[in-house]
Amino acid sequence: MVIAPKYQRIATTLRKRYRASPEGERLPSERTLAAEFDVSLMTVRQALNLLQDDGLVLRVLGKGTFVRHGVIAKGNSLTSFTEEMRVKGLEPSTRLLGVEFVRPDDDAVRALQLSRNERVLWMERLRLADGEPICVEVSQIPERLADGLIEAGERSLHEALAANDARPMTAERRIRATLASDREARILRVPPQDAILNIRHLFADGKGRLVQLADSSYRADRYQVLGTINRPTP
Repeated sequence: MVIAPKYQRIATTLRKRYRASPEGERLPSERTLAAEFDVSLMTVRQALNLLQDDGLVLRVLGKGTFVRHGVIAKGNSLTSFTEEMRVKGLEPSTRLLGVEFVRPDDDAVRALQLSRNERVLWMERLRLADGEPICVEVSQIPERLADGLIEAGERSLHEALAANDARPMTAERRIRATLASDREARILRVPPQDAILNIRHLFADGKGRLVQLADSSYRADRYQVLGTINRPTP
């Protein structure tokens, strides 16, 4: 069994401890935490950096570290919404808004490389973390891969696809800023025309088959995407 590094275990403990704390509550000092966990200041700082990257704390130079419930940060790893929320100590849930088998539109035909005669499972879902709306997701999945997916509508589609030997392993991602429609604003509980992040994923399985096209509208006040970029070498 692989044991996580100390700083990751400390971050997990602190995440659980302060999950229900009020916004702005101050955490103990770094020295106090280092003494509590019997580790170096560097290890504590690594743990706090993880929490800050996840948007769970705010570190203010000279003042301390404070609880923050504002932002969920998404990194570069390919994880489902369910996996992502659980890693961050949040309880994921899903509400099915609509589902049917339909003829794909031109966009989905091109993206999923379908023929005009093929149908897709179209599914719209509201994804929540600790009961709070985070995004509205519209997925389109080729009918040949959709066995059992309607029943999985309020669970993880990636787990259901894995059961059909089509687990998403790679994805192309497109991110753009847009404004919430009246319907999106009502579902996500944000003001009309509020800023949202539209994130499109085109997923492929380990065999290279295109298995899911997902368009998700995320609340910009609760979600951000982080990544590392490098300058190409000459």
